[in-house]
Amino acid sequence: MLKVDNQFIDLYRYTEEEQQEQLKKWHQDRTYIECLCLKTNGYYPLLAVKRSSKGNYHLFNLPRNTKNRWEHADDCPYNRHLQDFLKRIGINIDYEGKYSLKTDKQDKQKIEQQLKFLSYAILQKYEVHRYVPNQKRELHKRLYKACCEVNINDYELSKHVYIANPNYKYNFNDHMLVIGLTDLTKVIYKKGQVELPIYSLKDKDNRKKIASINVFNKIFFEEKLDRRIMEQGIFFLWRFPDQNKIFRDYKIIFIPCEPKSIIPAFSKEEADKIKHLINNNVVFRKPLIMPRGFHKQIIYEEKMKGGNYYVRQPL
Repeated sequence: MLKVDNQFIDLYRYTEEEQQEQLKKWHQDRTYIECLCLKTNGYYPLLAVKRSSKGNYHLFNLPRNTKNRWEHADDCPYNRHLQDFLKRIGINIDYEGKYSLKTDKQDKQKIEQQLKFLSYAILQKYEVHRYVPNQKRELHKRLYKACCEVNINDYELSKHVYIANPNYKYNFNDHMLVIGLTDLTKVIYKKGQVELPIYSLKDKDNRKKIASINVFNKIFFEEKLDRRIMEQGIFFLWRFPDQNKIFRDYKIIFIPCEPKSIIPAFSKEEADKIKHLINNNVVFRKPLIMPRGFHKQIIYEEKMKGGNYYVRQPL
């Protein structure tokens, strides 16, 4: 949530085109924007707008926040401690907020850790982890927008990602990352492989099955999926090129979710809490990564108080 000229603005309620128009106007007006993620010493941290080399507009964190110790919330993408954490594990962030990762000359365990946190960062970048009643989720658009800001081993992810959508097909030769919904109870086990169903991430498709993908047993069972926690969720299938530059399956990451909202939930109890919040029309977020790493059992409620400021309260 943002505040400009005493008006509260939830930028993610807008379409991508509307967001760019609004950001362009703020850029032209040199507007200072308050990020209402957290209030420190009576002040909210400030953002401004930059125009990228490709002509897109994006928000960026003002240096004065650090000088004045105006901190962003731990799960806010503009939090400098969160950015520092990602940099420490090898995920670099440039001045436009874009992620880059180089996996060469690293062991497999380190690369898998990086891919796990990069997957969480992609989900969190444009608030897939946030629920607003009656808001269009448009997960496929949010995830694609986040992937447009990722470079991995000099590949622009925007050109090599498949996000479950009936209008497009998975290309074995061209896609470096596959993102979709799946259901572990519908997995078909074959000799040496498993057949993983893929469900659409588009709102209007009502989570319908659009394809299946075969994954080698070694890749699938390395993830140590636990059906007792949650049977539905989002998966990230990362694929790296071999010596012939043919993409091969490398790592699958399964993120269990509450089925209705597709908000991450890492236990039955957490899923029940999320259902309760949805049924009571609560605005909330479920952080995945924070400055100290991965967090499972934290949910924040968001609400207006007194009609004049925004607060976040841990549940």
